[in-house]
Amino acid sequence: MIKETEYLTFIKEIGRLFNDYYKCRDEKIRLILLADIQLIGEALY
Repeated sequence: MIKETEYLTFIKEIGRLFNDYYKCRDEKIRLILLADIQLIGEALY
């Protein structure tokens, strides 16, 4: 089980990645960002 501080760090990182995802216009980079978001989501689950 992950610690609360690690959990909060992951949540902040997901937020940052979502911001980058929505600002990005390059579809290839958006796919990479989405994959990163999904990986962090799986780590939190």
